[in-house]
Amino acid sequence: NGSFGVVLRLDGGSGRLVVRKEVAPPGEAPTVTVKPANLRPAPPLDGPAVQALVDAAPAGARVTLPRGTISAPAAAASSTAAPIALRLPRALTLAGVGSKTGGTVLSGFSVVVGEEVDGGGLLELVGFHVSGGAVDVSPMELSRVRLSDVSVTAPAGTMGAVYIDEIGTQLLGEGGKAAER
Repeated sequence: NGSFGVVLRLDGGSGRLVVRKEVAPPGEAPTVTVKPANLRPAPPLDGPAVQALVDAAPAGARVTLPRGTISAPAAAASSTAAPIALRLPRALTLAGVGSKTGGTVLSGFSVVVGEEVDGGGLLELVGFHVSGGAVDVSPMELSRVRLSDVSVTAPAGTMGAVYIDEIGTQLLGEGGKAAER
């Protein structure tokens, strides 16, 4: 049907493969079972393709990245400039299949949570390694964050690999009401 996903395991009882959907909107099951004959290899993802997935996913969705290395475009990866950023514009789950050897590696770009993220949802980063970039989670409107099985190797000479700042903070004005910034 043209959908993409990540094979998780074989369901021995049915002979079907359990597949995690590439994008699962909130309220929709993140996995399906599929006959092996109905699968074919997907083309590899690159940084722009991952950004397009994230941009198209609704708030609360789960975006699943495959096993292997997902690289920034060659021009960005080879330059001496700062890594390009995978920008998360809304609260969602960005999930790989592990941060250890054989898992998901984001190479040559950073993961940045956009300032426009709505604070009511959960932002979850799980199961991937960032190589040559950083993870920046710092919008003040965001109040729920979960990081699990995420590792980062920042470029040499940078100040840090993971930035978590001002989550869930707001300025209070007169009478304890939220003030404008």
